Amino acid sequence: MDVDMEFLKLAIIEDEEAHFQLMQRAIRKDFTQVFIYHFADAGGFLEKMHEIQPDIVLVDYLMPGMDGVEFLRHMQKACIEIPIIMITGQGDERIAVRAMKAGAADYVVKSAEFFRLLPGKIEKAVREQKLKNSLSAMERRFKDLAENASDWIWELDMEGRYIYSNPVVELISGYCADDITGKGLYDVFPEREEEFRKAAVFELISLGRPVQGFVSRLILREGREVILETNGVPVFNSVGKVVAFRGIDRDITQRTWAERTLLASHNFLEIANSHMEMGPLLDGFIAEVKKLTSCCVAGIRLLDADGNIPYQAYDGISTEVREDPLSIHRCHGMCVDVVSGSGDRKPHLFTEGGSFYMNNAKKFYADYLGQMTGPVCLHCHRLGYQSIALMPVRVGNGITGLIHVADFEENKVPIEIVSLLENVGLILGTAIRRVQMDEALRQSEMRLRSLSSRLLNAQEEERKVIAREIHDSIGSGLSGIKLGLQLNQDKLKKGALTAESLQYLVSITQRALDDARKIMTDLRPSMLDDLGLVLTINWLCRQLTTICPQIQIEQLLGVEEADIPEHLKIVIFRVIQESFNNIAKYSKAKKVCVSLVNENGKIELNIRDNGKGFDLAAVSNRKDYASGLGLNSMRERVDLSRGVFSLQSARNKGTIIHASWPHVS
Repeated sequence: MDVDMEFLKLAIIEDEEAHFQLMQRAIRKDFTQVFIYHFADAGGFLEKMHEIQPDIVLVDYLMPGMDGVEFLRHMQKACIEIPIIMITGQGDERIAVRAMKAGAADYVVKSAEFFRLLPGKIEKAVREQKLKNSLSAMERRFKDLAENASDWIWELDMEGRYIYSNPVVELISGYCADDITGKGLYDVFPEREEEFRKAAVFELISLGRPVQGFVSRLILREGREVILETNGVPVFNSVGKVVAFRGIDRDITQRTWAERTLLASHNFLEIANSHMEMGPLLDGFIAEVKKLTSCCVAGIRLLDADGNIPYQAYDGISTEVREDPLSIHRCHGMCVDVVSGSGDRKPHLFTEGGSFYMNNAKKFYADYLGQMTGPVCLHCHRLGYQSIALMPVRVGNGITGLIHVADFEENKVPIEIVSLLENVGLILGTAIRRVQMDEALRQSEMRLRSLSSRLLNAQEEERKVIAREIHDSIGSGLSGIKLGLQLNQDKLKKGALTAESLQYLVSITQRALDDARKIMTDLRPSMLDDLGLVLTINWLCRQLTTICPQIQIEQLLGVEEADIPEHLKIVIFRVIQESFNNIAKYSKAKKVCVSLVNENGKIELNIRDNGKGFDLAAVSNRKDYASGLGLNSMRERVDLSRGVFSLQSARNKGTIIHASWPHVS
């Protein structure tokens, strides 16, 4: 016989020498390359077993010390996998059955056909053992691959119970393989079982069809979402019936979120670059945020100059909530913490990016409310939102607002969504800054166009005023001088010229000179060149108190004349002059404070009054800039001289004008 091996090592446990010799002779006829070891009892074999390492053992049932069945049980208990053939006497079928149950590979009865059948029994047992060894090796290789794979490999029975799982399940889900083995898919991952049913995966399995590229998600015990891609095949029995389903799950969470982040960033950048006005920009971001998160509520709060953070865009937010502007100075709550940037003081509640999120609000508020003092914003709590996320809108190193999403369901804002929306907050902040700069540029251009038009008109008006003043004062004076000279000329011819006649001409000439000086002072005060800016400011203050005696003026002039560049003197003079004109005409102020100082490398001018003030926003939004020509001319003078101009005013709160210039030696 051709047994597929170089040598066959065979052990025979037989206490009758004659019978052993006959068995040996029969075996060697069919097996030319065979080592045969003879043992008179089982104990002798067990002593030498590990030394000789036989390929197969023949054992007689009736032996001294340990019979054949006891020997089989001993080998089985010791987990020694050597094929054993039991030799029984005629009519000992019950012993043969016991032997097979105890792990015998086969049995052969001592009969007339014994020696003819024995070689075939040996070959069959050896071949089956080789096949079994090959199968075991394959199973070990599969197990090694499965146990060390980076993907989750599992098997479900037709009832949806896990009958196998490799250890990767613990890395993906937090459950170890023993936790889920024997349990149903619904018991461990109910939301995944629901997705399987919705996608008719179980129907495909029952029809014997494979599943390829099916994407589903797990919600873990801590609320984290894991996205899995499933590929699997049905397992058939020998008659072609589906008995199980074997699959591989790959964790594609990072890949999926990377793709979603890339796509979302592209979409948000398109929105940011498509809108030049604030309203459409914010509305576009809100629509995309809702589409991205599937949350029922989305809003954008922006910080204003008073420290309030009202909603500037929203969808799904109740009237009560959107009409509450919140104040970062007076209110407490997560919105205030996010915008004020205080989240770094609460690392257990906030992400490194300064965002707050939760997916089980009921539990959070039960722990949180007792820690707060003062007015607390509880809109989300009262409305019953379970998933809430607040992400800062950043411009440079500052925070200018927040993005707010919320939903009544739990687990709608996983950390991946929060991280993505933190990037969206950066994009939105940059877009808001650009829109604000564009709006400021448009306003500046409108002011410049209006100012240019007004300046042309003002020039014409000024020419008319100067012409009228020259005509009415200097012109009339010169006419009087001319007439006086003509009269005195006649008197001179007649010899009647007197000193009194000439004195009249002197007085008329003096009035003309005074009128000329007044006109020149209005155009550019000579004292600015003769005495300097500091004394000229004193003169302006005296003029204001002369015109408005009820006004008390406080001066703080902490600057040396030499510290002020020449080109700034006329700018500062005109700003003070225009401010005093406005105070005299409109303010009804009782007190005015003027300060000009040289501090911190800057020349700073401040003019403050306690008058009736005005609505700065209303003045800024007026399309007719003519009424604000004085304010705009001050701003433009300061801007053109590379300074910074600011104006603060409110009704019944007075007005503050501030201008500063970097000091140039």
